[in-house]
Amino acid sequence: MEVGTKEHPYTSKLTITLHGTEEGPFIPVYGNAVLGVRDGTLEMHGVTRSHTWSMLNVTADAGDSTITLIEMDSLVPLDWQVGEMIVIASTDFDSTHSEVRTITNIADATTFPVITLDSPLTYAHFGEIEEVGCDEPDDWIDMRAEVGLLSRNIKF
Repeated sequence: MEVGTKEHPYTSKLTITLHGTEEGPFIPVYGNAVLGVRDGTLEMHGVTRSHTWSMLNVTADAGDSTITLIEMDSLVPLDWQVGEMIVIASTDFDSTHSEVRTITNIADATTFPVITLDSPLTYAHFGEIEEVGCDEPDDWIDMRAEVGLLSRNIKF
């Protein structure tokens, strides 16, 4: 199965929906809601995006309706659009605190993008780099939440 190629990506919208339940019939080894390929190739090439992931530049608190991303390369501005969906990863001990939101506005896409969300955040998402050592200036941990673009033109 082939949807687009590297040279000629598929530019329309395609949604493939798999149906099944945990208790339903299944194909051994593959499962019960699967697009299985055996002795073949499955290639899907959709529209290329400038950034599929980024990170917070500052901490976003619970109740905030905007997030600020890290600095963009001025030659490759953020191409995310109003109406697209993003996920903000959890930065606490509960992985279920990741949050999905829809973009309602984007400002400063070529520098530090500020994204307005369709609803306020429920949880805080850390957006800083922490120094962990006193002796070495390079002792740090990047603790900034990842922000991922969920919207694509090809969806499963």
